[in-house]
Amino acid sequence: MCKIIRLLLAILLVNFSIQNCFAQDLAELIDKTEQDYAIPSGLLKSITSVESGNKPYALNIAGKTTIPNSKEEATRIVRLYQDEGVTNIDLGIAQINLRWHGKHFSSISEMLEPKSNLEYAAKFLNELYRKHGSWNKAVRHYHSANPEYHRKYSKKILLAWLKCS
Repeated sequence: MCKIIRLLLAILLVNFSIQNCFAQDLAELIDKTEQDYAIPSGLLKSITSVESGNKPYALNIAGKTTIPNSKEEATRIVRLYQDEGVTNIDLGIAQINLRWHGKHFSSISEMLEPKSNLEYAAKFLNELYRKHGSWNKAVRHYHSANPEYHRKYSKKILLAWLKCS
């Protein structure tokens, strides 16, 4: 019985260590993406925190959040909903919308890859910054062009950004 308990504890510790390393890698990847795309420090991190809780395989399907344990599981879930005709699906750490942005990726799997997801989010955010002339307006339009939705969102991002600083 003691051996079983020790084995279970060892598995839990390894799992926690892997998750902790993955989280640290994600934070470093977000920081690097901000630097590479000249996004103000902490802004992309704030967006991913609000959008997905920094969960790399997070999904939002027609307003319902799901946190799969793997990219493969997330891909299966997305395909199931697509087969049912659902098109309003946000994917990954930066919650990129499949309907509006999916054509910029080769696959669902690529959209869920944290590096691809973050780089696309950074490019999109920069495009919005150039178009609207401020980071605040870029953040608003990252979420929605509709003021009814983007005002609350930009406040959430600002609060998260202040916590990062």
